[in-house]
This record gives sequence, C-alpha cells and structure tokens, in this order.
Amino acid sequence: MAHQLSGQTQTGTIRPWYPAEVPPDATEIVVSYNPIAGLRSAEHRVEKLAALLRSHGYEASVYTDLDEATRKANDAFSAGSLRALVGVGGDGTALELINRTCAGTPITLLPAGNESLLARYLGLSASPEALYRTICAGRLRRLDAGCCSGRLFALMVSCGFDAEVVHIVHRRRRGHMGTRHYFKPIWETIRSYRFPEIRIDLEDYHKPGQIHQSLVARWCFVFNLPCYGGGFRICPQASGVDGPLD
Repeated sequence: MAHQLSGQTQTGTIRPWYPAEVPPDATEIVVSYNPIAGLRSAEHRVEKLAALLRSHGYEASVYTDLDEATRKANDAFSAGSLRALVGVGGDGTALELINRTCAGTPITLLPAGNESLLARYLGLSASPEALYRTICAGRLRRLDAGCCSGRLFALMVSCGFDAEVVHIVHRRRRGHMGTRHYFKPIWETIRSYRFPEIRIDLEDYHKPGQIHQSLVARWCFVFNLPCYGGGFRICPQASGVDGPLD
C-alpha cells in the first residue's frame, strides 16, 4: 500500500477526507533520496526502483535536494498527476517530506536509515521490487500526525535525556552513520546530564485550549505511533488513527 500521512489531530477536530486510492491516471513518481542516510549508500536500490517504474510506463524523477523534490511533488499533487512521493532514507527523511508537502500527499518509503521506524511500522521492506508493487497498487492509508513547535511529527517527540543525545549526534554528523555513533554521545550524556524539571500542561482533547492537568517531570515522551529506537516498547498502546496522542 502507498501511505498517506495527512493532517494534525491535536485539536480533536474531524480529520479531512482523502480518497483511499491514488487516481488511476496519476503516473508521476517523485523520489527524494538522502545520500547520507544510514550506514551505507542506497544509490543502487534507487536506480533499480526508478528503472522498474520507467520500464512500466511511469514517469520517475530522482532528486537528492529536498527542496527540489518536494516542490516537484507539490506541483504534481496539485495537478492530480502524483502517484507517489518516495522517501529514500530514514525517519529524518520521512519527517522532512511530511513537513514540506501538502496535506494528503501520497508518501511512501524505501527504508535506508539505521532504524526506519515509520517504514517498519507501515510494513515497507527495503526491496525496490516490493516498493514497485506497492506503488502500482496505489492504495492509501491515512495516519494522524502530531505538531510540535509548528512542525508535524509522525512517530513521537521527547524532551529530556534522549533528546540531548540526539542533539549531540546531529551536531557531530558528517556523513553516513550507524548505531555505534550513538555510543559515545550516550556515555557523555550519562555523565553530564542533570535532568532538569519539565512542566507539562495537558489540554482537554474535547476542549482545545483548556488545560485539564499539569505535571512536573524530568523526562517526557509524546507518542503518535508505538515506535521507539532500539526496539524499546515504551508506549505500545499508541495508535496513529485514533486522534489523541499518548
């Protein structure tokens, strides 16, 4: 299935309706490839996917520039010709595509990151052939999205120890990276992080803007989907189709 990530639901309003399938005459596929995602290059898989699509009559264009890819996808979506925007990378790539495209844009993923949690949740494999069949089928699945500091997120957000680790890793990143690149930042953060207090105001889901509970914590997770790195199941009950965040 091609997967459509649409809208934000923190207000509790009814989500907009989108069709369950891509229009049959939509033949344009835009591939957004992050060349430094994961531990090694996925260029050969990108080339294989593009060749498969073109050999079966689809218009496939490949971009390594996010701005160009999302501009092309938005134009094609507005014209009704976009069959899929394919993100080749990890969860960071997926996040950027969600935030740079129109609501309702059909997005699918060719996982090439270290975790690729969203692709795993959606049951998408790293096989170009499997993704080709997904795109041909053209079926859509809608997911909720949360909003943090004006940006949408599909998986989760956190404030605390792990967020500090991610900031350190991001600042030091120079190219491809694997899980081992987290080891040193985790150890440094264990030694230096002071776990400051965090105030959390919880809005009433049915009365947007009204605070019904305030908490003080030292680490906070907000989940849209039951996914977290390293295989940890912190919030297994989270659902991406029920409206509220967990």
